[in-house]
Amino acid sequence: MAPSAALRIIIFLSLFLIPRFSTAQSVHNLHIKFNSIKEESGSLYIQILDKSEKVISSHIIDAKEGAILKVGNLKDGQYWVRVYQDLNGNGSLDKNYLGIPKEPYGFSNNVRPKFGPPDTEDLLFDLRQNTSIAIQLQ
Repeated sequence: MAPSAALRIIIFLSLFLIPRFSTAQSVHNLHIKFNSIKEESGSLYIQILDKSEKVISSHIIDAKEGAILKVGNLKDGQYWVRVYQDLNGNGSLDKNYLGIPKEPYGFSNNVRPKFGPPDTEDLLFDLRQNTSIAIQLQ
């Protein structure tokens, strides 16, 4: 017995026209621009971290004023970024005997730590769509 015309219309609507809800999260692109690079030498070492301080991705790019890093496939969430400029090519952030960085560095939201590392809550930004941020090295 063939379905009636009304039933066929209902089936068509349910299969093709009613929006489908998916449990898959959206993914987005993050563009990070780096400013205040006083010495265009060495490399920028960049890490993107999630709210729990887990490193999501790490990147190394040439240190140039206005350099832009494009990172794709980031899920909805809260993230933060830390970066330092390796001027001498040793692959680490050089510090003085008090632990104060001797090479330029920066964080998302351009947080400037006063005594010790900044609070993660101050560094977080929401990523719910394609987003651009700028970080000034200090």
